[in-house]
Amino acid sequence: PGPRADSGLNPWHNMAAAAAPTATSTSAAANPDTPLSFFARQAQALADVPSYPKLLGFAGAIPFMTLTPAVVEAAGFPALVDYCAQAQLAYGGSVVTFLGAVHWGLAMSSTATAAAGSKAAGALNERYVWSVVPSLAVVPALLMHPAQGSFAISILLFINYLSDASYFRAGYLPRWYMSLRSYLTLLAVAGMLSTTAHYFKRDLDRARARMEADDAKRAARTEARASASGAAAAVASEMARK
Repeated sequence: PGPRADSGLNPWHNMAAAAAPTATSTSAAANPDTPLSFFARQAQALADVPSYPKLLGFAGAIPFMTLTPAVVEAAGFPALVDYCAQAQLAYGGSVVTFLGAVHWGLAMSSTATAAAGSKAAGALNERYVWSVVPSLAVVPALLMHPAQGSFAISILLFINYLSDASYFRAGYLPRWYMSLRSYLTLLAVAGMLSTTAHYFKRDLDRARARMEADDAKRAARTEARASASGAAAAVASEMARK
């Protein structure tokens, strides 16, 4: 559902002319009677995203992918894995905060006031409250080790996406924004989970190595005791013969 042009809670429609692409959108030019495949619909939705948000959005997804341990190791810098993972965690936290700030900006630019009615004012206040929640929720994640923090950030990114999808269905966000968010959220979450998987595998390998080392030590002690027992038995037998 699209936003109502007369609603003070939908300030983005006043900027539609500046934000929308100058060319006729692909979706408008397409024949509505012609069924489109899933990939065609996704390409069409992405084509409708204004150029600057699209460029800045995908550029902003680059650190999520390039700072992953897999990429850093493949680039030949295994010693920098932990530093890059920490940088990725900090960057992810800043993005989570930014996604909340979007709602603060839209609420602040809204013309809705308490005089517009309790329902409109309540919805506006709800957006103010929600806009600061991501900033608060991300603090514990930033204090964690990247192994746990990267997973926490991925969860927060997904929660923000679900919240934005809810606001979009209510008509408070433009369609192109959610089209772009879908791609960017997928890239960001994939990057963070890649870091989580790296540390999970590393810890699993270390635990397995410790278990194997402990087993080897126990086997060595058992063998030593058996050798000592055999030597003692041999000495006792020799003494008995004498």
